[in-house]
Amino acid sequence: MADKKALEMQHIFKSFGGVHALRDVSFTAYEGKVNVLMGENGAGKSTLMRILAGAIQGDSGEIFIDGQKVNIYDPSSSRTAGICRRVGKGCRQYHCLVFCGSGLLCHR
Repeated sequence: MADKKALEMQHIFKSFGGVHALRDVSFTAYEGKVNVLMGENGAGKSTLMRILAGAIQGDSGEIFIDGQKVNIYDPSSSRTAGICRRVGKGCRQYHCLVFCGSGLLCHR
Protein backbone atom coordinates (compact mmCIF):
# COMPACT_ATOMS: atom_id res chain seq x y z
CA MET A 1 0.00 0.00 0.00
CA ALA A 2 1.38 3.41 -0.97
CA ASP A 3 2.00 6.09 1.63
CA LYS A 4 -0.81 8.67 1.75
CA LYS A 5 0.25 12.24 1.05
CA ALA A 6 -1.18 14.60 3.67
CA LEU A 7 0.42 17.70 2.17
CA GLU A 8 2.10 18.58 -1.10
CA MET A 9 3.63 21.93 -1.90
CA GLN A 10 4.79 21.95 -5.51
CA HIS A 11 7.02 24.39 -7.40
CA ILE A 12 6.74 27.20 -4.85
CA PHE A 13 8.39 30.50 -5.73
CA LYS A 14 8.63 33.57 -3.48
CA SER A 15 10.65 36.77 -3.92
CA PHE A 16 10.96 39.80 -1.71
CA GLY A 17 11.92 42.58 -4.07
CA GLY A 18 14.96 41.28 -5.93
CA VAL A 19 15.74 38.58 -3.34
CA HIS A 20 14.59 35.07 -4.29
CA ALA A 21 13.62 33.39 -1.01
CA LEU A 22 12.17 30.26 -2.68
CA ARG A 23 12.93 28.99 -6.16
CA ASP A 24 10.95 25.96 -7.38
CA VAL A 25 10.65 24.38 -3.91
CA SER A 26 8.57 21.24 -3.46
CA PHE A 27 7.77 19.49 -0.17
CA THR A 28 5.61 16.45 0.58
CA ALA A 29 4.46 15.31 4.04
CA TYR A 30 3.12 11.77 4.39
CA GLU A 31 0.41 10.71 6.82
CA GLY A 32 1.70 8.67 9.76
CA LYS A 33 5.35 9.44 8.96
CA VAL A 34 7.94 11.71 10.47
CA ASN A 35 8.44 14.43 7.86
CA VAL A 36 11.39 16.77 8.19
CA LEU A 37 12.05 20.10 6.52
CA MET A 38 15.55 21.24 7.30
CA GLY A 39 18.19 23.53 5.92
CA GLU A 40 20.68 26.19 6.78
CA ASN A 41 19.72 29.63 8.07
CA GLY A 42 18.20 31.60 5.23
CA ALA A 43 17.29 28.50 3.21
CA GLY A 44 13.57 29.42 3.14
CA LYS A 45 12.05 26.97 5.65
CA SER A 46 10.13 29.62 7.57
CA THR A 47 9.04 31.32 4.34
CA LEU A 48 7.59 28.03 3.07
CA MET A 49 5.71 27.44 6.33
CA ARG A 50 4.45 31.05 6.39
CA ILE A 51 2.98 30.43 2.92
CA LEU A 52 1.27 27.27 4.20
CA ALA A 53 -0.08 29.15 7.24
CA GLY A 54 -1.37 31.97 5.03
CA ALA A 55 0.83 34.60 6.66
CA ILE A 56 2.28 35.47 3.23
CA GLN A 57 1.40 34.48 -0.33
CA GLY A 58 3.73 32.63 -2.64
CA ASP A 59 4.39 34.13 -6.06
CA SER A 60 3.52 30.84 -7.77
CA GLY A 61 3.14 27.12 -7.10
CA GLU A 62 0.43 24.75 -5.90
CA ILE A 63 -0.61 23.32 -2.54
CA PHE A 64 -2.55 20.09 -2.06
CA ILE A 65 -4.09 18.87 1.20
CA ASP A 66 -5.15 15.21 1.17
CA GLY A 67 -4.85 15.26 -2.64
CA GLN A 68 -7.15 18.26 -3.10
CA LYS A 69 -5.76 21.50 -4.49
CA VAL A 70 -6.27 24.41 -2.08
CA ASN A 71 -5.81 28.14 -2.47
CA ILE A 72 -4.21 29.68 0.60
CA TYR A 73 -4.13 33.47 0.56
CA ASP A 74 -4.55 34.35 4.25
CA PRO A 75 -4.69 32.63 7.67
CA SER A 76 -8.45 32.11 7.39
CA SER A 77 -8.15 30.24 4.09
CA SER A 78 -5.33 28.16 5.59
CA ARG A 79 -7.61 27.15 8.49
CA THR A 80 -10.44 26.40 6.05
CA ALA A 81 -8.07 24.11 4.14
CA GLY A 82 -7.40 22.21 7.39
CA ILE A 83 -4.19 23.85 8.57
CA CYS A 84 -4.06 25.50 11.97
CA ARG A 85 -1.29 27.33 13.76
CA ARG A 86 -0.90 26.46 17.41
CA VAL A 87 1.60 28.55 19.32
CA GLY A 88 2.70 27.13 22.68
CA LYS A 89 0.18 24.28 22.55
CA GLY A 90 0.12 20.76 21.22
CA CYS A 91 -2.18 19.65 18.45
CA ARG A 92 -4.98 17.90 20.29
CA GLN A 93 -7.60 17.42 17.58
CA TYR A 94 -5.11 17.58 14.75
CA HIS A 95 -2.21 15.60 13.38
CA CYS A 96 0.96 17.58 13.91
CA LEU A 97 2.22 18.51 10.47
CA VAL A 98 5.17 20.78 11.06
CA PHE A 99 6.98 22.28 14.03
CA CYS A 100 8.62 25.56 13.20
CA GLY A 101 10.13 28.36 15.20
CA SER A 102 6.78 30.18 15.39
CA GLY A 103 4.78 27.18 16.63
CA LEU A 104 3.10 24.09 15.30
CA LEU A 105 1.30 23.81 11.99
CA CYS A 106 -1.30 21.09 12.28
CA HIS A 107 -3.63 19.30 9.92
CA ARG A 108 -7.11 18.00 10.70
